[in-house]
Amino acid sequence: MLATNALPVPSADRAFYSGLAVLCAVSTAVAVIDLVAIRRRMTEERRWHR
Repeated sequence: MLATNALPVPSADRAFYSGLAVLCAVSTAVAVIDLVAIRRRMTEERRWHR
């Protein structure tokens, strides 16, 4: 949303805000994948009573 409202001045570049949004989306995806892997490992440990 910041990218669409950015004024054409050097300090507020649309590409910067778009890149920041992509970086946040990638970080969120990695975190979700990590949480799924942790949950799967915890379930496997409970199954084998470790």
